[in-house]
Amino acid sequence: MRRDFKGAVFVQGAFANQTTANMFYRRGYEIVDTIDLADIVVWTGGQDINPHIYGEKPSGAVGWSERRDADDIAAVEKAGNRFKIGLCRGAQLLNCLPNNGSLWQHVDRHSGMDHSVRDLVTGKAYTVNSLHHQQMRPTDKAEIIAVTNLASIKEGYNKKWHCDNNTPDDDIEALFYPDTKSLCLQWHPEFSRPGEDAHDYLFELLDRYYHAA
Repeated sequence: MRRDFKGAVFVQGAFANQTTANMFYRRGYEIVDTIDLADIVVWTGGQDINPHIYGEKPSGAVGWSERRDADDIAAVEKAGNRFKIGLCRGAQLLNCLPNNGSLWQHVDRHSGMDHSVRDLVTGKAYTVNSLHHQQMRPTDKAEIIAVTNLASIKEGYNKKWHCDNNTPDDDIEALFYPDTKSLCLQWHPEFSRPGEDAHDYLFELLDRYYHAA
């Protein structure tokens, strides 16, 4: 075991799997091959999830993979009460399962844009990357961690929001469900470097919600 060992991590999902594993390894986490050996399970990014998973019909969601959905759902079930981290698609999946949230199936102004998010606990701002076109819609059991205000249009099943309707609506970038130990981040820390906000903020949140628990 490494002397700086911080926990055993299993990375679920083929998208950026090795890049994600390397990111955790560099920070002192051991990478394991099965969920059974893991303290922390990570779900990576990728295509949209099937809206059927959160009880809706398609209304902006596109290009899901039934096989990927099934594999990721099986991993959620197997992970049980372990600490969970979702990145982008993974965050959206964990928000819906096992936490009964839903999604805005399409939002504008996020995909491909670096932007600032504000931590609601510390008030500190961080610059993160963004590759998503969907957004988490959590239940009241979630602690909202970080928000931004980029989107002008949000489309969901039987519901739409537009910035001109004079009803503010934060874009949720990070949240935590204490009951299921689910830390959900909309950005991709694995595509940034140590010293950059998108990378370091993840590990600040791990210190806050995992190591300090």
